[in-house]
Amino acid sequence: MCELEMTDMGLLHFFFRIKVKQQEDGIFISQKKYANDILKRFKIKGATPLCTPMEVGLKLSKSENEESVDGVLY
Repeated sequence: MCELEMTDMGLLHFFFRIKVKQQEDGIFISQKKYANDILKRFKIKGATPLCTPMEVGLKLSKSENEESVDGVLY
């Protein structure tokens, strides 16, 4: 505080849309509020979550031999 003028604003609660909860046993961060805000914004707050099946251990790679697709179409 000798070199720069500072103000102590207390404990940190939010940082870049990340909720910060400081307790004696640790510091916990969460993006739950941010995720809920996004769901509200796009009016899908009450949507039912679904599992998206995917092969376990599948490694994706760029294929040189495949036909090009129109990215705008998808």
